[in-house]
Amino acid sequence: MADGGLTGDEMHVAERIFSAMPAASLFATLGLGLWRAHKAGSWLWFFLQLFAFPSTYIYTLFINRGEGPNISLKR
Repeated sequence: MADGGLTGDEMHVAERIFSAMPAASLFATLGLGLWRAHKAGSWLWFFLQLFAFPSTYIYTLFINRGEGPNISLKR
């Protein structure tokens, strides 16, 4: 990581597993929430989780961090 970036070629198997765990837990939590909402018959909550959660997650990752299409705008 001397160049400041960590690629998959530079990681061991355990490091790859540990770096994948947050994403796996995120999708497991989303899947469990969808399953429980479906089981309870709460279709409003089901569709909110299905569409609103991924859009807010993408907003947090890209747009709010300054990596989105409005990167040149000064605040």
